[in-house]
Amino acid sequence: MYTVFSKPAESRSDWFLVDAAGKTLGRLASEIAHRLKGKHKPNYAPHQDLGDHIVVINAGTVKVTAPSSRTSSTISTPATSETSRASLSASF
Repeated sequence: MYTVFSKPAESRSDWFLVDAAGKTLGRLASEIAHRLKGKHKPNYAPHQDLGDHIVVINAGTVKVTAPSSRTSSTISTPATSETSRASLSASF
């Protein structure tokens, strides 16, 4: 058995129009990156350029949520405090 690679002439790049109005920035960026790399195609190979062309409209109306570092609180427990870490590293 051997690996079959597609030739650049056999691959076809499609054009996609993405409307970004009201979509979350991170999820939209992830999907666009997936299509730009060509991972959605069955003949994907990391060393070949199989990605599609993408045009994004309404990019100014994308939703940007707060970073998790601002929205979540950190809970310090005795096992994760700085003094516990120092005593654990000193004992080894």
